[in-house]
Amino acid sequence: MSTHNYKKAERIYFFLAFFIDKSPISYYNKKYDIGLEREMMKNDNEIKLKEFNDIYRQISDIYHDIANKLGLSDSAFTVFYTIYEMGGSCLQKDICELFYMSKQTVHSCIKKLEKQEYIFIKQGKDKHIYLTDKGQQFVNQNIATVIEIEKSIFSEMTEQQGDMLLELTKKYYNCFKQKIKNMYFEDTM
Repeated sequence: MSTHNYKKAERIYFFLAFFIDKSPISYYNKKYDIGLEREMMKNDNEIKLKEFNDIYRQISDIYHDIANKLGLSDSAFTVFYTIYEMGGSCLQKDICELFYMSKQTVHSCIKKLEKQEYIFIKQGKDKHIYLTDKGQQFVNQNIATVIEIEKSIFSEMTEQQGDMLLELTKKYYNCFKQKIKNMYFEDTM
């Protein structure tokens, strides 16, 4: 139901409640109130989910725009971001696991960055990825700046707001994970 239809239903409800049956204990009012309340709550939740998803996409778009401005693919930005976030080196599998990227995507991105002399790889049991001097300079000038901006956003919030943002986001994640687990993956996750 669109917002317009929602408002229309709300007006009709109040009209009916006022003119048809003013008795608060009538069966009609109880049944109609409960049904409309559920419908309004359903619509409200749909609106909230859409807004939540829109915000998530808009944040993702900002990271995409940053990557483009820096002349990077989204994958390359993610590789640099992960290396910085993990203290200067990481494993290929860290990037795959943290950002749900395929091994092939990460591998081809790493090969390209290695060819451009931003990173180098030390082979062992796993592929250890390190920044070259050129890569370190690039990350310090660009990726570190983005992370500082992210941190500054929390300093613009009160401590309570920052905690609430984290708490509610975790709650959403945990509820979503549990419901998906119950529906699709009873023994995994």
